Amino acid sequence: MRSSKYTEHYTDTFITFKEIMRTVSNIYHNCVPDKIKNRRNTDQLKQRDTVIIACVIWGIINGYTSQRATYRAVCSVLFPNGDFPSRSRFTRLSSNLAYTIKIIRYFFIKKLTKGELVGIIDSFPSPLCKPVRNRQAKLLNQIAKVGYNSTKKSYFMVLKFI
Repeated sequence: MRSSKYTEHYTDTFITFKEIMRTVSNIYHNCVPDKIKNRRNTDQLKQRDTVIIACVIWGIINGYTSQRATYRAVCSVLFPNGDFPSRSRFTRLSSNLAYTIKIIRYFFIKKLTKGELVGIIDSFPSPLCKPVRNRQAKLLNQIAKVGYNSTKKSYFMVLKFI
């Protein structure tokens, strides 16, 4: 894990993590309910909730697709001295903090858009051509994929808005 592939952008990594940490800390202390912040045994944690949330967000931003990959990257890049919870505890904490991450995401988007009317489309498939021509499409072949619609029971060329 310590090859140059993973360590060539250390300064960018730490700057990004500090920015995420600063934003998460501000929103966490101002917007998350006290019931979540003051739950039992938070004084016995190796790392605070804000650090765990920032690590989860950092992993998502860096393209890690699983919690195991995120944990390995966090332990090798951000906390190489071992001052981080075990993988099972990290997984449990991050799943328990899922509601808190949703709150932080909501207030972060609200802060980012500054009152503008914005809608987020999770996955809105829009067909581009008839099913017969799925494999023949040339124009948007790099960004469009062949998808399956389970309600219509058919495959179709689709552009996915995320």
